[in-house]
Amino acid sequence: MSRSTMSRLTMLAIGIMLLLPASQASAQSDADLRRENQRLAARVAELEKELEAALQRIRDLEAQNAALRGSATGGRQPSDPVEPEKVSIDESKPDASPRALLAALKKNYEESFKSQSMGEAPGSRERSMYLRSVEQWHARMAREMRQTVEWHVRIVTQVASGDKGYTLELQAIDPRHGTHLGDPFLATLPKNRARPIEQGGTARVYVVRGVVTPRLRLNPDRTSVGPVDNPKFVGPFSELNLREVLLEINGATPAETPDDAGGAGG
Repeated sequence: MSRSTMSRLTMLAIGIMLLLPASQASAQSDADLRRENQRLAARVAELEKELEAALQRIRDLEAQNAALRGSATGGRQPSDPVEPEKVSIDESKPDASPRALLAALKKNYEESFKSQSMGEAPGSRERSMYLRSVEQWHARMAREMRQTVEWHVRIVTQVASGDKGYTLELQAIDPRHGTHLGDPFLATLPKNRARPIEQGGTARVYVVRGVVTPRLRLNPDRTSVGPVDNPKFVGPFSELNLREVLLEINGATPAETPDDAGGAGG
């Protein structure tokens, strides 16, 4: 064998020896990758099952929630149109109900102050002038909106009593349907006019007649309705406080209940 042939064989042997570890490592790496892929595929399958179970649980909860909403609204879905309140009186007149009075005050306020700026800064000259104008408007409304009314009411509670009479919290209702016509309000009832209520008790509906005077109050810090509309917001800095006496009763008689008069569906 020639020297050159020996040299070539030696080089080939060395090359084979160098390649063997790499080939073995490659084979081992491929096996590891296959095992890792199999493990990941199994984990993905598990996660897909868990996801489907969670989605099914969400669908079940949504169905239960819809059923609860339906039972709470008598079967009416939130997207269904809301039936308008049943009212048999004309509330475009301020003397029709407490909320009609409030609506009239709001409308008058808007018309009275639409061209006057209330000023941007508290304490500014413009703001002070506006507040004085609101106080003057309050005095004018106490005169102009003072009126005789006849309302159907339920007695919410007796607030106070004395030698001269009672202070009652009343809820005005529609005479035919029983719909609440605004928030409860305070009224005074003289002792010499209280016999019908003393005899009839507080569970009945009464027709009360008397004089309404809006008790408007200046609130320099209130420029909007806010999260709680109590006292009732009329306009910037103006409130109607229903916790002050709104109605001075001079007569009360038992009335037919809404059911007697035709019921809510009549």
